[in-house]
Amino acid sequence: MRALIEAVRRDHRDIRDVVDALCRVAAGLSEAPNPRDTERLRSMLHYLQVYLARYHHPKEHHLFAALRQVEPRFEPLLREYEAQHGHGAALLRELDADLARYEGRTSGSRDALQRSARRYAAFHRTHLRHEENALRSLTRREIEALDRLAASQPRRYVRPPMQRADIEAGFAALAQNIAAPIR
Repeated sequence: MRALIEAVRRDHRDIRDVVDALCRVAAGLSEAPNPRDTERLRSMLHYLQVYLARYHHPKEHHLFAALRQVEPRFEPLLREYEAQHGHGAALLRELDADLARYEGRTSGSRDALQRSARRYAAFHRTHLRHEENALRSLTRREIEALDRLAASQPRRYVRPPMQRADIEAGFAALAQNIAAPIR
């Protein structure tokens, strides 16, 4: 389970980099869409939508299921985090719609897109900070209990669904490429 916890933390760092880059690109938009900026924003949105839904959240759900088994005190927090995942997805859809309006040159769309980007970033930064605090609050006893659970049910807990080294490396490289030129 320690490897899964570290994988979630690595994801958080990559996601945070992409969200920060998205904010910087959105903040620098001109009134008239520039294809280079809109392509970069599309790439960032695609990364966030696909990676969160297909790879990151399944890892967290896997970790959350194990935490529920070993430490009931986390239940209210885990339910809150799962609800936040849905809210974050809704904010990404709103951001996507605002980007489409901006690409279509709708009046006022740049400002709406910039607001959406700031709103999503603020939400996501807070969400990641709360999840990181919960991971840091795990006691040694709880981590050992998670490890024992994983050892007792290796098929279920050793490697979560959708966690493959080649996919993980590809998405990590993508996150770095998306954010690199504007860090």
